[in-house]
Amino acid sequence: MAIRKNNRWGMLKNLPLLPSRRAIDELTPNTQQLREKIAELSHKRGFPFDRYYASEWFRQSRCFLRVNTSDPKVNASNPFGKPYYDQDGIFHMRVHRDNTWKRGVYGEYVVFSLLEEAIDAGELGPARLLWHLYIPTKQRLRSRGKAGIECTDEIDIALLTTHGLYSIEVKSLYCLIEVRPDSYQDGYSVITTRVGENGQPLTDKRAVDKGVAQNAGHVRALEEELAGFVPEGHVFNVTAYANSCGFEMSASQGIGGAYVATTSESPQNIVDVIRMIEGREETCWTKEQVDELADRMSIAYTDPDGSKREEHVKSIVTTHAPLPAPRRRHNKKNDRKPEKTKTRLRPKYQNRKSRFVEEELDDYLNGDYDDYDDYAS
Repeated sequence: MAIRKNNRWGMLKNLPLLPSRRAIDELTPNTQQLREKIAELSHKRGFPFDRYYASEWFRQSRCFLRVNTSDPKVNASNPFGKPYYDQDGIFHMRVHRDNTWKRGVYGEYVVFSLLEEAIDAGELGPARLLWHLYIPTKQRLRSRGKAGIECTDEIDIALLTTHGLYSIEVKSLYCLIEVRPDSYQDGYSVITTRVGENGQPLTDKRAVDKGVAQNAGHVRALEEELAGFVPEGHVFNVTAYANSCGFEMSASQGIGGAYVATTSESPQNIVDVIRMIEGREETCWTKEQVDELADRMSIAYTDPDGSKREEHVKSIVTTHAPLPAPRRRHNKKNDRKPEKTKTRLRPKYQNRKSRFVEEELDDYLNGDYDDYDDYAS
């Protein structure tokens, strides 16, 4: 009967037959039950929770979900709420970003997860990820006259591939990001514009972010510390902005040996930028050498117990504290004797050499002014 009805459509009769309205109404209860089942499974603790706790991010960061820890001090800096899958099977994380520390950790999690997925998919070849490395910077302290202070540079994320070592500085800003060449055309000028509650940029809340320059210092520290292990020119400066408020780049990549990326859908996405660098550079390591160097760096520079971070914060406070005022050298030639102060009651007797001075002074103090007036006249 359906074929007979479709004959009225001429050339359209050869198209696949669509179900009738009655068939759709009969399928609706079944599809509704299936959707409810998918929603139940997506929010069930088993699948999304297992995915988070089985990730490389959790193995290195040890950041538990807020629902699995009751310590208020831990949750004060913990952004991770409840993970879940949507109806399309996409993994999501409910997050708390009410302070700077939570936003920073979540931004690092987003970048780390994007790179981890790219590595698992084989997009970056043999590669290893490391989170929070503390690299000693004693040489720079000597140049500042503070050789006795143990100082470190904190690398947010390090990525090792067969083409080199990437120092990735993560900036988690709720801002519109504009990347331009600087005035000398040999670096980047990153302009951040705060975004209001309505999503509109606040033009009076503009600032310059120094993330690229900050990461250049991290690259120098890695080159000094790993000299002999990493070939020259194979430590790359990548600054990633984890934001969803907009990213505009009007400069080419690689200015001054630096690269700027974002986590949003963009040609400058962090994975695409690293793939571009991989295509430009020659291979310098094998898979075995990548694993060996990653293991060395993990043992030497990661912070499993939190002690290195405490020392890092202490060193920052010490090195940035204001210096005491210089002490003046004692010079005897410039010393002056203190001037003698004259009293109000004996202005004329102080330099007078007479045997009557003391006697007349006593009379004056006792109220006998006759002798004083005679003497003064």
